[in-house]
Amino acid sequence: MEKSRVISRKQQIAAIAASVGLSVILTVGAVFGATTISTDISTGGTLTVTGAATLSSTLTVTGLTTVVYASSTSQSLARAGTLMLGGMATVTSLTGNIATLGTLDVTGLTTLVYASTTGISLNQASALTVGGMATVTGRTGNIQTLGTLDVTGLTTLVYASTTGVSLNRTSALTLGGNATVTSITGLIETQGNLTVVGTANVTGVTTLVYAST
Repeated sequence: MEKSRVISRKQQIAAIAASVGLSVILTVGAVFGATTISTDISTGGTLTVTGAATLSSTLTVTGLTTVVYASSTSQSLARAGTLMLGGMATVTSLTGNIATLGTLDVTGLTTLVYASTTGISLNQASALTVGGMATVTGRTGNIQTLGTLDVTGLTTLVYASTTGVSLNRTSALTLGGNATVTSITGLIETQGNLTVVGTANVTGVTTLVYAST
């Protein structure tokens, strides 16, 4: 009788130990499988997440954040935040400015509203289209415009050829600084010789000062 009681107690102890061990295993498995923490997490070291991290609220980072091989459908910054890419490019959310130390390559169309720049450089095969009405071809240097080309300063034409030059009523065409054609009066002034290979037809009065022929 006493022996059977000892065996019964041993069986009870074994059953309790097995239950405790199974509970520990299940608890550890649950912790490793999914961890839910309702309070804040503070760590003095590195927080490493090997699986996916799902955040239902806002993730606020006061220091620098390094994301290696990250992919995302969108990135949102606070109004005063700045997104730095590799230390070479910066996107400032407060102003919307994009600063880069390298080349900004755009494969599609680019729209610049109220844009100002100190210089625009095009590669050999590129063309700059302005408003769909004017084109600058980088390969040839040609400028094409569907409107009027207004030049307020001096214009130098080297080896220029044209089928016709039209001036408005108040303009004057200066050739090399030595000859001038004034559109408002029709006068032709030259500091050199006026050479006519063909016939010169004069409909109005002609004044020849110290002329010899």
